[in-house]
Amino acid sequence: MYTRQWVVVRAAAFLLVDAFAPRAIGLPLPAETRPAGAFTAKQALLGQHVYSEKCAMCHGVALEGRDAPALAGMAFMQKFGSAERLHGYLSTTMPPFAPGRLSEHDYLDITAYILSVNGVRAGDRELTRTGLRTLDPGQLASPALAGTDRVDEGTAPDVDVPQAFTWGRELRRHESLQGKTAEEPEKVTIGIPDRIDASADLAGAGRPARHYVPVTDAMVLDPPPGEWLASRRTLDVHGYSPLDQIDRSNVADLELAWAWPMAEGGQQQTAPLVHDGIMFIATTDSVVQALDAASGDLIWEFRPVLAELPSSWGYQRYQARRQKGSIALYRDKVILATADARLIVLDALNGHMVRETRVLDHTRGYVYTVGPLAVNQKIISGVGGCSISATAGGCYIVAHDFETGRELWRFNIIDDPENPEQQRSWGAVPPANRWGGTPWTTGSYDPRTNTTFWGTGQPGPYPELLRGSGNGSLLYTNTTLALDADTGKRRWHYQHLPRDNWDMDSPFERMLIDQTIDGKPRRLLVTVAGKNGIAFALDRDTGEFLWARETIVQNVVTAIDANGKVKINESLIATALGEQRFVCPSLWGGKSWQAAAYSPLTRMLYVPVAESCNTLVPVRVEFTDGNVVGSVTAGPRVLPPGIGDAGVIDAIDVATGTRRWRHSQRSILSSSLLTTGGGLVFGGDAGRYFMALDQSTGEVLWRVRLNAPIGGYPMTYRIDDVQYLAVPTGYSAQAGSAAALFPEIPLPSGSGNSLFVFRLRGSVH
Repeated sequence: MYTRQWVVVRAAAFLLVDAFAPRAIGLPLPAETRPAGAFTAKQALLGQHVYSEKCAMCHGVALEGRDAPALAGMAFMQKFGSAERLHGYLSTTMPPFAPGRLSEHDYLDITAYILSVNGVRAGDRELTRTGLRTLDPGQLASPALAGTDRVDEGTAPDVDVPQAFTWGRELRRHESLQGKTAEEPEKVTIGIPDRIDASADLAGAGRPARHYVPVTDAMVLDPPPGEWLASRRTLDVHGYSPLDQIDRSNVADLELAWAWPMAEGGQQQTAPLVHDGIMFIATTDSVVQALDAASGDLIWEFRPVLAELPSSWGYQRYQARRQKGSIALYRDKVILATADARLIVLDALNGHMVRETRVLDHTRGYVYTVGPLAVNQKIISGVGGCSISATAGGCYIVAHDFETGRELWRFNIIDDPENPEQQRSWGAVPPANRWGGTPWTTGSYDPRTNTTFWGTGQPGPYPELLRGSGNGSLLYTNTTLALDADTGKRRWHYQHLPRDNWDMDSPFERMLIDQTIDGKPRRLLVTVAGKNGIAFALDRDTGEFLWARETIVQNVVTAIDANGKVKINESLIATALGEQRFVCPSLWGGKSWQAAAYSPLTRMLYVPVAESCNTLVPVRVEFTDGNVVGSVTAGPRVLPPGIGDAGVIDAIDVATGTRRWRHSQRSILSSSLLTTGGGLVFGGDAGRYFMALDQSTGEVLWRVRLNAPIGGYPMTYRIDDVQYLAVPTGYSAQAGSAAALFPEIPLPSGSGNSLFVFRLRGSVH
């Protein structure tokens, strides 16, 4: 990490911070229009370095906004109105996963840097707490800032890209990673074995021993109605529960049963699981907790000590703060995929570690951001980090033996020697210079054919002029892969977006649905595969294209022909560095990790999507260890022309692809969706509302406002005769970018990461 002393030594090379920061984001402010003396140039430079380490991954290198709001421009500065208020906000709420954890000097330095970028001029005195109170509020609303909300990323400093990245020549491995062996970190378990309430036992009251029925393959494939054994309950990933105690007639009678604060901050994308009265949750930083599902009492907690990473490895460190559905239940075990690329098997009753397997080397950038699926004595997982600099040449779906941890097979998404078409699709780019294809949503499984289906992400770098790939389709990025679950061999593939230049990831849930079409039974794979929000139906045995449907405004795909061939909008492909393109949806996605749900009652697919656009500009960047190779900057998230609502639930008939109804609202849907046998669709938004809609009509029947944006994966379960409804809340990147779009729906201070559990009034366990 940068120290204050180190930066002061280097600061001589930067005489005026106002000479570099405004120009980097397109704020040309004449010196005579800028107020002077708020802070020193050295202090702003210190702040720039701390900002780069702690803030830039979410807010953008040039404060332009990325996974969190922009920090530059008139609207931003008017929101705060004073330097003291800006500093107070930073020091009490940032970073969102560890608010208040930086030093007082760091917060003052970051404040100075943000002020400098917004046109406040450096002087000869350092910014202090006292100086914050005396700084003229007018300096934060300078007329010189008017009209600077649109960031011109094309004027960013030009840093040479190594020639290999531009022209596809062989890339030399980073010497800093050569010969490194992965550290084996210490494991820590905090356990209260076989107890519901530890304090009661210590007082001598005692509790009966818990019993835990092992989760068999039959249970995984067809769970008991009252249980939720996988992140989407079933391995066909419908997100549906047959429970119907809570229905359209009584959903308004829901009341809070219990609540629980999450163990960690970070982005909240939790998928609770329930078996034999125990709820298992995995939070960011790979923390796992077991709770009594009726009372919310803690049973045990497991905290692995994750491998330490250098502070400069910003994107890789960020990955640990955005884990999704990181656990699976199998036999009498909990399987955890960790942020440092391990699979850890825990005893479900006490949280003790049974064994672990290091899957890939975290020092090269590999991570897990999503959990595995477990079936037929196998743990099948999708490895992340494939857009981090040192992971070039390999992105994998991997299978391990459940009992031993031995690797059974590995499929390389970006280098498949058995498919010449795949190799040709990358043009002149050799495998060692390929990035992307990350499978960052848990796959699905069809026991009838023993096939597992996974979606993959975008190629890297994002712009093809920096990739050196020409007009190649870049298989298997943005693709559905159908793999033999015993061997890992590819059975078929379908590419949803070839030649991606805009980070339009397509890894999202692949639903397996049986349906009658034109009088014939069809085995479907239905997915809103990627950020552009286009729904697809394929024959899951052959990969044959059946239909496609747009859900939101998008301009990256111009047509999909009868054979399923996707035609992209070539006018959106930049031909030179600094060229700006207006792309819909935005980099944050129309569809993102928030999962759709299917209901067999209506035979409809319910999709949470968002209307949004932004500008994208290809830029030269230095590829450094632990950081992403995206090579674009993104403008602020905006609505498409003529549209006033961002949040959408689209209800689609899976047999025909026709829209049955559409729910629109201003705030985006920030959680996954849940469907139930009670005829309801549950989901929530960035405005903190959790709601229930009628599956048939889209009518909102009930909603409640909670403490933070609704997030993660709502689910439902039953204990004895009581149906419970659980919903996670907390910070997410989508909610953060939406807050910039809608200032009237601000994010609360702190992460707010919590779990709320409801039941019908009077239905006490």
